[in-house]
Amino acid sequence: MGREVHLTTCVWGPWHLDVMQHAMWPTLLSPNNLPALVGGFDTVYRIATTPDDRARMISWPIYRRLAETVRVEFVTERANPDITYHVDWYHQAIAQARAARALCLFLPPDVAWSDGTLGHAGDAFAAGKIASAMPYLRVVSETALAELRPQAPSASPLTIPPGDLVRFAIRHLHPLSAAALADGMHSRPSLEAIWRVSGEGLLFRHMVRELFAFDPNRIELTHLWYAGGGCRIEDVHVVTDSDDMFMLSFAPRLKDMTIYIPRHAVTPMDLGRQSLHPLNDTALTSAFARQPVRLHYGAMDDTRWRRAERRSDGFFKQAIVMREALRLWAALKQHGCGGAQRLLSTALQATCLARRWPDDGPVTVLAPNDAAIERLHREEVLGLAAPGASDALVRAVLGHVAAGVRSLPASGEPAQQLRTLDGRLHRLDARADGIYLDDDARVTASFDVPPHRICIIDRWLAGGFSAPQSR
Repeated sequence: MGREVHLTTCVWGPWHLDVMQHAMWPTLLSPNNLPALVGGFDTVYRIATTPDDRARMISWPIYRRLAETVRVEFVTERANPDITYHVDWYHQAIAQARAARALCLFLPPDVAWSDGTLGHAGDAFAAGKIASAMPYLRVVSETALAELRPQAPSASPLTIPPGDLVRFAIRHLHPLSAAALADGMHSRPSLEAIWRVSGEGLLFRHMVRELFAFDPNRIELTHLWYAGGGCRIEDVHVVTDSDDMFMLSFAPRLKDMTIYIPRHAVTPMDLGRQSLHPLNDTALTSAFARQPVRLHYGAMDDTRWRRAERRSDGFFKQAIVMREALRLWAALKQHGCGGAQRLLSTALQATCLARRWPDDGPVTVLAPNDAAIERLHREEVLGLAAPGASDALVRAVLGHVAAGVRSLPASGEPAQQLRTLDGRLHRLDARADGIYLDDDARVTASFDVPPHRICIIDRWLAGGFSAPQSR
């Protein structure tokens, strides 16, 4: 028998129990899910619930099939849990798996699994991965359960191949998932975007994804179970095809109605801003965002999928650039560069800056301080934010950014060359009284906004912030 694995679920209340009885457990028991995992690992399934709901679960005929397949342990420490209990439980379960040096898989109660998902999670562990992150879509529980119940006899597994589960998801797609459609009419605060591939499925991308399977002794998790610091994307099995792993999340039709944004399609700025929320901000966000995920059924026309992927590449490249620019914007504001901060904000929201940014890697920003801005003519500064000046503003921003992070030269070292994103070449050298750019721009401060660096300078760069001249 292989390494110990802890499966963990937190469930209470009639709605979650209904989904678990008629969708989660039946699909969990399909041949290439739990039975395949148990065949390769020493597996225990730990369920946190209330005493009353435990009694209901063990009365189901499907429970007997479950208990014949895997060792089941119940944790009934709370009779009346509050809404935060599932978060508390999952963190407690992680700690217990870590102490036992066991692997951990989260099994939410309100889901359905494609056949092969758990077996492939075991394969990823066997291949040396320390975690797996898989895609999912939300479906309307009222209609989805009505279709599933007749297919799932009370004590039998329910086998749904990945392609069939994708078709099922599209039939019952929840507004919460539909609001992520990149060409949709409405949206919601989101970390994901979706493109249709007509007749074949959906192309799905996310800025970050929760880990569903992981080794708690080899990976640090955030509060919401994202990959934390010290983990490389190469260590994580990131699912990019629904044939590998796929899951549906059931939700009532009217769930979270208050968060929708009418008549506003999801934008790259939305994703960039949402990914910077403290609970969503991770070191691997950009790496996750680069991974297109094919959710498909039947044969795929590769040309059509690549066309959708190219569209999504541009969208997510802008989202990554905007995310990093917003981080730089916040740092400029914090360090008193109000003028540069306001111009960057205008460029992000009113120009094609994100599309023209040549790279989403680390950069060095040469930020003029407010005194440098004040020495310019008022008309010139205002002109940069005027209608019709977007090209000048983009050139101005690119003229103050260089690719890569530059270490500042020390006294006595040779001068360095630095090329800004507008193609201009500058010289950076150290003198007895400080560090200068092109002889007359002094670097007054330097600090890191990992992985980027900001150097505050005391003048505009020639050819940088130049607006159309007023008549």
